[in-house]
Amino acid sequence: MGRSGLVRDRSDRKIAGVCAALGRASATDPLLWRALLAVLVVFSGIGLLLYALAWLCFPQRGDEVSALESLLGRGRSSTSLAATLTLAGTVAFLGVVVCLDPSNYPMLVLGVATPAAAVAAGRRSAPDETDAPAAPEPVVAATEEGYRSPFAPGGPYARTREFPAVEPETPSVTAPVEPVPPAPPVRRRYSHRLTVIGGAVTALAMAVMSIVAMAGVPVPAGAFGGVALLLIGMVLIVATWWGRSRSLIVVGAALSAVLAVQYFDTNDRPAGPVNERMAPVSVEEIPPQWSVWFGESELDLRGIDFTESDEVRLQVMVRGAAAEIHVPPDVDVVLFVDMTGGNAEIHDPASDVTMETAGSGQLVSEGADGPGGGRVTIDVTIEFGTLEVTR
Repeated sequence: MGRSGLVRDRSDRKIAGVCAALGRASATDPLLWRALLAVLVVFSGIGLLLYALAWLCFPQRGDEVSALESLLGRGRSSTSLAATLTLAGTVAFLGVVVCLDPSNYPMLVLGVATPAAAVAAGRRSAPDETDAPAAPEPVVAATEEGYRSPFAPGGPYARTREFPAVEPETPSVTAPVEPVPPAPPVRRRYSHRLTVIGGAVTALAMAVMSIVAMAGVPVPAGAFGGVALLLIGMVLIVATWWGRSRSLIVVGAALSAVLAVQYFDTNDRPAGPVNERMAPVSVEEIPPQWSVWFGESELDLRGIDFTESDEVRLQVMVRGAAAEIHVPPDVDVVLFVDMTGGNAEIHDPASDVTMETAGSGQLVSEGADGPGGGRVTIDVTIEFGTLEVTR
């Protein structure tokens, strides 16, 4: 990494200097790498994983090797052993989480970011050590009058040679020399073509989506902002090599804020009890709405007799979470699924039958006794999560 120019610098860093190293190595602005990293950190765990891995592999300026190579005994690094082991453990932990169970990533962002920030704040640059020998203590010479310093008059090393006096030179009158102004810093010229192209492509995409929406195809309002943000992000990635599109950075930040507010706005969405484990014992106690956000929870309906009611309807919201609903073995279950990403299934352990869907659709299970025994209709909205209905 060091031979490739990927070297972290103490004087140019926000956390560990990874983005600044990428900017220097690719002759681009580190701000674009930081923006790309922020997107990857917020929307997927791969951002923290890549940053921690680069922190391990990029050597710091002045070090012989990187922290990872130092851990393998190939040289010396200023990163402490405790910090290196913490980073290696973070990489391994995030790798398992991101690869095996990405739905748990939102809950782990704060827990992983806190110790990483503590490690970054606790790292201090060690003072440079030199091999120069220490200055010897001054020798104090003893005389009859007392102690004198070695080079003082009368000391053992006092100068006895007399040098001739030097006459001062007569100053010559010369013309004043005008100071040469410093050369202005060379600034990189950024191309505005990418800004124009990015704005034009985004406007064209919005126009096409508006035509599709006016033709009667249902297009969610958030899809307009999402597509615009996707196109602007792609332009900014290209701008990393071809020039900064400053205005698009502002537009992308505004779109990100709007989409975040819209995503967490619960208007017109089922809410009810959130992340609450419930076990009602009657139909009247079943909440009409039940939600699980960024966690795990379950709703136990096995203690309810559904034969006395015609139909029980329940709205469920799963957002980046894992939800589980337990129902009696004989009740009929109808599951209407509106899914963005994830999985929904109905599982009957007695017959070892599992019905599942990885997209929007409908699942119907009548139980071991066939039709009858009550009916439960569940309208579920899944945003990056799982729902399991178990008999």
